[in-house]
Amino acid sequence: MPIKVTCSCGRQFRVSDDHAGKRTICPACKQPLHVPGSAPSPSEPPPLPLDRGKENRPPARRMPSLKVWLAIAGAAAFVIVLIVVVAVVLVGGRSPSEALRQTFLYANEGKYSDANNGLSAHIKAIQDQSGMMKQLWDDVTRNGQIARVEILDEQSRGEGATVRYRIHYKNGRPYEGEEELIKEGGKWKFASLNCGHGRVAGEKGAPMPDNWDTGPGDNELPPREGPKTRS
Repeated sequence: MPIKVTCSCGRQFRVSDDHAGKRTICPACKQPLHVPGSAPSPSEPPPLPLDRGKENRPPARRMPSLKVWLAIAGAAAFVIVLIVVVAVVLVGGRSPSEALRQTFLYANEGKYSDANNGLSAHIKAIQDQSGMMKQLWDDVTRNGQIARVEILDEQSRGEGATVRYRIHYKNGRPYEGEEELIKEGGKWKFASLNCGHGRVAGEKGAPMPDNWDTGPGDNELPPREGPKTRS
């Protein structure tokens, strides 16, 4: 709205409200004079309209870094390998040599039931009938004196295997022998037990190993009595 200005010379004129609070010049006498009023304060810009969609929008998710993906992949690979190993153990995936070694070590620790589980059904039935299984294992281990079982050779074909081994004792010379193994129920088991004086208890006529001496000494097992019969 125009502002009315009166000069000291008597001249009156109007100026726009943009000149309020400023100085101007009288068009008649050319004298400077003050325009009444105050300069308008600069108005603040109106606030920008809010984006209602952004208010309700969930925060953006950050994608995992490469290191995180590599860690996840490594953990998954480890779990897969662990599952495979457990599965192999549960289904009896041990080699014939490992099955032979573990059976001897079970017997050496006095775990006769675990050692007997390493025998085939045929051999186990003979030993159960003879009732001399514990004595045979004690003879083989020299009453728990096995230091280690060394595998010398392994030949396997299909579900049969032959393992040649050497038993090292804590208190004497080692003994070398050879056993036949077969696969039963997915597990390798003894099909012979030549370490027991060259024959399975209960069977007759099986040959003695070449390096087995029937006399007393460090390289042979102690003599074993046969099953007692009742009169």
